[in-house]
Amino acid sequence: MTRAVAVVAAVAALLGGALGCAPLIGGGVLAGGTGIAYTQGTVEEMYIARVDQVWTASQNALMQLRFVLIRGDERDALGGRLTARRGDWTPVAVSVKQVEPERVAVSVRVGVIGIDNKDVAQQIVDQIDRNLGLSPRTPPGKPNGQGPQTEGGQTERR
Repeated sequence: MTRAVAVVAAVAALLGGALGCAPLIGGGVLAGGTGIAYTQGTVEEMYIARVDQVWTASQNALMQLRFVLIRGDERDALGGRLTARRGDWTPVAVSVKQVEPERVAVSVRVGVIGIDNKDVAQQIVDQIDRNLGLSPRTPPGKPNGQGPQTEGGQTERR
């Protein structure tokens, strides 16, 4: 039994090292947006929407959560970056990037490294969801987690 466990662990380690985050991110996309990715201190979400919709929803989310918007003009037709800070001066960065004509990636990092601020970053993503007319979802492993939901057929997660 111990040998079988060791073999499975070794294979998992090799595959994880060789493929990196691709299984996590690709799995979410291929499975229809089954989860939010949290990698390297950043909460990431994918939306089926226009980049201008997601940009406005992201800007509004920061204002609704009463963050101080430092830079909101770093934008072009394919996306941009919002820079803000919390009341305790913790930096907040939201990146919005069009990856396909109707597919937009959002990444949120709170803090310099982002590791201790996952919950705050998730709250920002939840507010973006609300602004897009989507029900916020709880990350995997939390009670009452929800899958992607579409309201009105206009915007959805992937």
